Amino acid sequence: MDKIILSNLEFYGYHGYFSEENVLGQRFRVTIEAYGELSLSHISGDLDDSVSYVDIYDVVNKVFFSKTYKILEQLGYDIGKAIIDNFFRIKSVQVLVMKPEVPIPVTCDYFGIQQEIKRELISYIGLGSNLGDREGYLNSAIHQLEFNKEIEVTKISKVYETDPFGYEDQGMFLNMVVEVKTSLSPRALLKYCNHIEGNLLRKRDIRWGPRTIDVDILTYDNYTSDEEILTLPHPRIKERAFVLLPLKDVVEENFELYGKKINQLIKDVDQTSVRVFKDTLS
Repeated sequence: MDKIILSNLEFYGYHGYFSEENVLGQRFRVTIEAYGELSLSHISGDLDDSVSYVDIYDVVNKVFFSKTYKILEQLGYDIGKAIIDNFFRIKSVQVLVMKPEVPIPVTCDYFGIQQEIKRELISYIGLGSNLGDREGYLNSAIHQLEFNKEIEVTKISKVYETDPFGYEDQGMFLNMVVEVKTSLSPRALLKYCNHIEGNLLRKRDIRWGPRTIDVDILTYDNYTSDEEILTLPHPRIKERAFVLLPLKDVVEENFELYGKKINQLIKDVDQTSVRVFKDTLS
Protein backbone atom coordinates (compact mmCIF):
# COMPACT_ATOMS: atom_id res chain seq x y z
CA MET A 1 0.00 0.00 0.00
CA ASP A 2 1.38 3.42 -0.98
CA LYS A 3 1.16 6.45 1.29
CA ILE A 4 1.10 10.19 0.61
CA ILE A 5 2.06 12.34 3.59
CA LEU A 6 1.35 16.01 4.25
CA SER A 7 2.92 16.75 7.62
CA ASN A 8 2.15 19.60 10.01
CA LEU A 9 0.20 21.87 7.70
CA GLU A 10 -0.33 25.05 9.69
CA PHE A 11 -3.51 27.14 9.57
CA TYR A 12 -4.96 29.97 11.64
CA GLY A 13 -8.63 29.40 12.32
CA TYR A 14 -11.58 30.07 14.61
CA HIS A 15 -12.62 26.55 15.51
CA GLY A 16 -13.35 25.50 19.07
CA TYR A 17 -15.97 24.81 21.68
CA PHE A 18 -15.38 28.00 23.69
CA SER A 19 -16.64 31.37 22.45
CA GLU A 20 -13.24 33.06 22.85
CA GLU A 21 -11.77 30.51 20.44
CA ASN A 22 -14.32 31.52 17.83
CA VAL A 23 -13.45 35.22 18.30
CA LEU A 24 -9.70 35.28 18.89
CA GLY A 25 -8.76 32.26 16.84
CA GLN A 26 -5.62 30.14 17.19
CA ARG A 27 -3.07 28.09 15.29
CA PHE A 28 -3.91 24.56 14.10
CA ARG A 29 -1.75 21.90 12.57
CA VAL A 30 -3.04 19.14 10.31
CA THR A 31 -1.18 16.00 9.22
CA ILE A 32 -2.55 13.80 6.46
CA GLU A 33 -1.55 10.23 5.65
CA ALA A 34 -3.45 9.11 2.55
CA TYR A 35 -3.20 5.45 1.56
CA GLY A 36 -3.86 4.20 -1.94
CA GLU A 37 -2.78 2.09 -4.87
CA LEU A 38 -0.37 4.20 -6.88
CA SER A 39 1.69 1.40 -8.42
CA LEU A 40 0.91 2.46 -11.99
CA SER A 41 2.73 5.75 -11.37
CA HIS A 42 5.89 3.82 -10.41
CA ILE A 43 6.04 2.59 -14.01
CA SER A 44 4.50 5.43 -16.02
CA GLY A 45 5.92 8.40 -14.13
CA ASP A 46 2.59 10.06 -14.90
CA LEU A 47 0.87 12.14 -12.21
CA ASP A 48 -2.50 11.01 -13.61
CA ASP A 49 -1.68 7.55 -12.20
CA SER A 50 -1.02 9.00 -8.75
CA VAL A 51 -2.52 11.74 -6.56
CA SER A 52 -0.99 15.19 -6.30
CA TYR A 53 -0.18 16.26 -2.74
CA VAL A 54 -0.83 19.83 -3.90
CA ASP A 55 -4.38 18.82 -4.82
CA ILE A 56 -4.79 17.13 -1.43
CA TYR A 57 -3.60 20.31 0.28
CA ASP A 58 -6.15 22.35 -1.69
CA VAL A 59 -8.94 20.07 -0.39
CA VAL A 60 -7.70 20.35 3.23
CA ASN A 61 -7.46 24.14 2.92
CA LYS A 62 -10.97 24.41 1.45
CA VAL A 63 -12.56 22.31 4.21
CA PHE A 64 -10.63 24.06 6.99
CA PHE A 65 -11.99 27.46 6.01
CA SER A 66 -15.45 26.29 4.91
CA LYS A 67 -17.10 26.95 8.29
CA THR A 68 -16.49 27.16 12.04
CA TYR A 69 -16.19 23.78 13.76
CA LYS A 70 -17.02 23.37 17.43
CA ILE A 71 -15.02 20.17 17.90
CA LEU A 72 -11.96 18.78 16.15
CA GLU A 73 -13.66 15.45 15.46
CA GLN A 74 -16.04 17.16 13.01
CA LEU A 75 -13.23 19.01 11.27
CA GLY A 76 -11.04 15.92 10.99
CA TYR A 77 -13.86 13.78 9.61
CA ASP A 78 -14.86 16.35 7.01
CA ILE A 79 -11.26 16.69 5.82
CA GLY A 80 -10.86 12.93 5.49
CA LYS A 81 -14.22 12.47 3.78
CA ALA A 82 -13.46 15.23 1.29
CA ILE A 83 -10.15 13.59 0.38
CA ILE A 84 -11.85 10.22 -0.12
CA ASP A 85 -14.59 11.84 -2.22
CA ASN A 86 -12.18 13.76 -4.45
CA PHE A 87 -9.53 11.12 -5.15
CA PHE A 88 -10.77 7.66 -6.13
CA ARG A 89 -7.23 6.23 -5.88
CA ILE A 90 -7.17 6.96 -2.15
CA LYS A 91 -8.55 4.06 -0.08
CA SER A 92 -8.19 5.43 3.44
CA VAL A 93 -6.98 8.56 5.19
CA GLN A 94 -5.46 9.16 8.60
CA VAL A 95 -6.19 12.74 9.72
CA LEU A 96 -4.44 14.27 12.73
CA VAL A 97 -5.75 17.69 13.80
CA MET A 98 -3.69 19.46 16.47
CA LYS A 99 -4.03 22.54 18.66
CA PRO A 100 -0.50 23.68 19.63
CA GLU A 101 -1.98 26.21 22.07
CA VAL A 102 -5.01 25.33 24.14
CA PRO A 103 -7.00 27.68 26.42
CA ILE A 104 -5.98 25.90 29.62
CA PRO A 105 -2.88 26.40 31.82
CA VAL A 106 -0.73 23.47 30.69
CA THR A 107 2.55 23.03 28.84
CA CYS A 108 2.39 20.50 26.01
CA ASP A 109 3.28 19.95 22.37
CA TYR A 110 -0.38 19.89 21.31
CA PHE A 111 -3.84 18.57 22.01
CA GLY A 112 -5.49 16.82 19.09
CA ILE A 113 -7.50 14.02 17.58
CA GLN A 114 -6.59 11.37 15.02
CA GLN A 115 -9.19 9.65 12.83
CA GLU A 116 -9.21 7.07 10.06
CA ILE A 117 -11.72 7.50 7.24
CA LYS A 118 -12.07 4.59 4.82
CA ARG A 119 -13.57 4.41 1.36
CA GLU A 120 -16.58 2.12 1.23
CA LEU A 121 -18.32 2.20 -2.10
CA ILE A 122 -21.13 0.07 -3.49
CA SER A 123 -20.33 -2.26 -6.36
CA TYR A 124 -22.55 -4.81 -8.08
CA ILE A 125 -20.88 -8.01 -9.22
CA GLY A 126 -22.37 -10.56 -11.61
CA LEU A 127 -21.72 -14.26 -11.09
CA GLY A 128 -22.32 -17.07 -13.56
CA SER A 129 -21.51 -20.77 -13.93
CA ASN A 130 -22.43 -23.60 -16.31
CA LEU A 131 -19.83 -26.29 -15.65
CA GLY A 132 -19.72 -28.96 -12.95
CA ASP A 133 -21.23 -28.08 -9.58
CA ARG A 134 -22.72 -24.77 -10.66
CA GLU A 135 -24.18 -23.89 -7.26
CA GLY A 136 -20.95 -24.90 -5.59
CA TYR A 137 -18.94 -22.55 -7.79
CA LEU A 138 -21.34 -19.67 -7.10
CA ASN A 139 -21.15 -20.33 -3.36
CA SER A 140 -17.39 -20.50 -3.47
CA ALA A 141 -17.14 -17.22 -5.37
CA ILE A 142 -19.30 -15.47 -2.75
CA HIS A 143 -17.27 -16.95 0.10
CA GLN A 144 -14.05 -15.77 -1.54
CA LEU A 145 -15.45 -12.27 -1.93
CA GLU A 146 -16.33 -12.29 1.77
CA PHE A 147 -12.86 -13.58 2.66
CA ASN A 148 -11.29 -10.31 1.54
CA LYS A 149 -11.31 -7.96 4.54
CA GLU A 150 -11.87 -5.00 2.20
CA ILE A 151 -15.06 -6.46 0.73
CA GLU A 152 -18.40 -6.92 2.50
CA VAL A 153 -21.15 -8.81 0.69
CA THR A 154 -24.32 -6.95 1.66
CA LYS A 155 -27.02 -8.36 -0.65
CA ILE A 156 -27.42 -11.55 -2.70
CA SER A 157 -29.95 -12.01 -5.51
CA LYS A 158 -32.05 -15.03 -6.37
CA VAL A 159 -30.43 -17.65 -8.58
CA TYR A 160 -31.57 -17.63 -12.22
CA GLU A 161 -31.14 -20.34 -14.84
CA THR A 162 -30.33 -19.02 -18.28
CA ASP A 163 -30.15 -20.49 -21.76
CA PRO A 164 -26.65 -20.32 -23.30
CA PHE A 165 -25.80 -16.95 -24.81
CA GLY A 166 -23.60 -16.38 -27.86
CA TYR A 167 -22.15 -19.90 -28.06
CA GLU A 168 -25.13 -22.26 -27.77
CA ASP A 169 -23.43 -25.68 -27.72
CA GLN A 170 -23.09 -25.75 -23.92
CA GLY A 171 -25.06 -26.29 -20.73
CA MET A 172 -27.49 -23.99 -18.93
CA PHE A 173 -26.04 -21.17 -16.85
CA LEU A 174 -26.84 -20.20 -13.30
CA ASN A 175 -26.62 -16.45 -12.84
CA MET A 176 -26.87 -14.10 -9.90
CA VAL A 177 -25.74 -10.67 -8.68
CA VAL A 178 -24.25 -9.63 -5.35
CA GLU A 179 -24.00 -6.17 -3.85
CA VAL A 180 -20.73 -5.44 -2.06
CA LYS A 181 -19.30 -2.59 -0.03
CA THR A 182 -15.62 -2.23 -0.73
CA SER A 183 -12.64 0.00 -0.02
CA LEU A 184 -10.77 -1.51 -2.98
CA SER A 185 -10.20 0.67 -6.03
CA PRO A 186 -11.91 -0.39 -9.27
CA ARG A 187 -8.73 -1.97 -10.64
CA ALA A 188 -7.92 -3.72 -7.37
CA LEU A 189 -11.46 -5.12 -7.25
CA LEU A 190 -11.08 -6.34 -10.85
CA LYS A 191 -7.78 -7.99 -9.96
CA TYR A 192 -9.39 -9.78 -7.03
CA CYS A 193 -12.35 -10.93 -9.16
CA ASN A 194 -9.88 -12.34 -11.69
CA HIS A 195 -8.06 -14.02 -8.80
CA ILE A 196 -11.30 -15.75 -7.77
CA GLU A 197 -11.86 -16.93 -11.34
CA GLY A 198 -8.34 -18.34 -11.37
CA ASN A 199 -8.90 -20.13 -8.07
CA LEU A 200 -12.03 -21.73 -9.51
CA LEU A 201 -10.25 -22.84 -12.70
CA ARG A 202 -11.97 -20.45 -15.09
CA LYS A 203 -10.71 -20.95 -18.67
CA ARG A 204 -11.22 -18.56 -21.60
CA ASP A 205 -10.93 -20.93 -24.56
CA ILE A 206 -14.16 -19.86 -26.31
CA ARG A 207 -15.78 -16.45 -26.21
CA TRP A 208 -19.11 -16.76 -24.34
CA GLY A 209 -18.23 -20.43 -23.93
CA PRO A 210 -18.61 -22.73 -20.92
CA ARG A 211 -16.96 -21.73 -17.69
CA THR A 212 -16.77 -22.77 -14.06
CA ILE A 213 -17.31 -19.20 -12.95
CA ASP A 214 -17.72 -15.65 -14.19
CA VAL A 215 -17.04 -12.85 -11.72
CA ASP A 216 -17.82 -9.57 -13.50
CA ILE A 217 -17.91 -6.05 -12.06
CA LEU A 218 -21.16 -4.53 -13.33
CA THR A 219 -20.96 -1.12 -11.64
CA TYR A 220 -18.67 0.58 -9.15
CA ASP A 221 -20.52 3.41 -7.42
CA ASN A 222 -20.76 6.29 -9.94
CA TYR A 223 -17.37 5.53 -11.41
CA THR A 224 -17.10 5.36 -15.21
CA SER A 225 -14.23 4.03 -17.30
CA ASP A 226 -13.71 3.21 -20.96
CA GLU A 227 -10.35 1.49 -20.51
CA GLU A 228 -9.90 -1.74 -22.43
CA ILE A 229 -9.04 -3.62 -19.24
CA LEU A 230 -12.04 -2.27 -17.30
CA THR A 231 -15.13 -0.64 -18.82
CA LEU A 232 -17.66 0.61 -16.29
CA PRO A 233 -20.57 0.35 -16.12
CA HIS A 234 -20.24 -3.05 -17.81
CA PRO A 235 -21.03 -2.27 -21.47
CA ARG A 236 -23.50 -5.11 -22.03
CA ILE A 237 -25.68 -4.87 -18.92
CA LYS A 238 -28.59 -3.32 -20.79
CA GLU A 239 -28.60 -6.17 -23.35
CA ARG A 240 -28.77 -9.05 -20.90
CA ALA A 241 -31.85 -10.20 -19.02
CA PHE A 242 -29.69 -12.69 -17.10
CA VAL A 243 -27.89 -9.69 -15.58
CA LEU A 244 -30.79 -7.25 -15.23
CA LEU A 245 -33.21 -9.62 -13.48
CA PRO A 246 -30.86 -10.57 -10.62
CA LEU A 247 -29.59 -7.00 -10.50
CA LYS A 248 -33.15 -5.83 -9.79
CA ASP A 249 -33.20 -8.12 -6.71
CA VAL A 250 -30.40 -6.18 -5.02
CA VAL A 251 -30.78 -2.54 -6.13
CA GLU A 252 -33.18 0.17 -5.01
CA GLU A 253 -36.26 0.82 -7.14
CA ASN A 254 -34.86 4.17 -8.33
CA PHE A 255 -31.56 2.62 -9.50
CA GLU A 256 -30.64 3.97 -12.94
CA LEU A 257 -28.24 3.08 -15.74
CA TYR A 258 -27.94 4.80 -19.10
CA GLY A 259 -30.65 7.24 -18.01
CA LYS A 260 -33.24 4.50 -17.41
CA LYS A 261 -34.59 2.96 -14.22
CA ILE A 262 -34.04 -0.75 -13.70
CA ASN A 263 -37.67 -1.70 -14.51
CA GLN A 264 -37.50 0.07 -17.87
CA LEU A 265 -34.19 -1.60 -18.71
CA ILE A 266 -35.80 -4.98 -18.04
CA LYS A 267 -38.80 -4.17 -20.21
CA ASP A 268 -36.45 -3.40 -23.09
CA VAL A 269 -34.93 -6.92 -23.22
CA ASP A 270 -36.21 -10.39 -24.04
CA GLN A 271 -36.66 -12.28 -20.75
CA THR A 272 -37.87 -15.62 -22.13
CA SER A 273 -34.46 -17.30 -21.77
CA VAL A 274 -34.17 -16.54 -18.03
CA ARG A 275 -36.03 -18.31 -15.21
CA VAL A 276 -35.84 -18.25 -11.41
CA PHE A 277 -33.91 -21.35 -10.35
CA LYS A 278 -33.82 -20.81 -6.57
CA ASP A 279 -34.65 -18.02 -4.17
CA THR A 280 -31.42 -18.66 -2.28
CA LEU A 281 -28.31 -20.74 -2.77
CA SER A 282 -28.10 -23.99 -0.79
